[in-house]
This record gives sequence, structure tokens and C-alpha cells, in this order.
Amino acid sequence: MIPSYQGLSYPTRTYGYYEDECGFNEQSVQCVNPCNTCAAKGAPCMSTCSPGCDCLPGRLRNHFGFCIPTRFCGRPQKR
Repeated sequence: MIPSYQGLSYPTRTYGYYEDECGFNEQSVQCVNPCNTCAAKGAPCMSTCSPGCDCLPGRLRNHFGFCIPTRFCGRPQKR
């Protein structure tokens, strides 16, 4: 699934919900929140429920698809 917000797409991991399949700063959840992105921070966003990997609390997905601390949202990110 690639959620979009204001025309931008963000990669999300949805290939399963087993802890060992999730990336760094991610956790396995039964209902991924596609609104957990830096771009959607604080904005209204429609979400659909599907199992997968979501960012840990206090982190949001950046435009590269990585979960980063919310305080780093809006800062230039190196890949």
C-alpha cells in the first residue's frame, strides 16, 4: 500500500505483520495508520485498516519511507 497525502506518495511496509519483517523503528500492527507521515503531521487524513508495519510511537515516516523521530520532520534528510 502506498498512502498519499496532498499528491505525495509514501512507501509503507504491508507484507505481513510479524515483528521480524518490520524495519528499524517499526512495529507490527493489525491496523497500519497511513497518516503517520511527516507530511500529514497534524492534518486531517483518511485511513484504512490493514495489517503491516507502522512507526513506533513518537516517530513518523519521512518521504524516503523511514520512521524518524517527530522532531526531525521538516528538516532536510540525507538518504
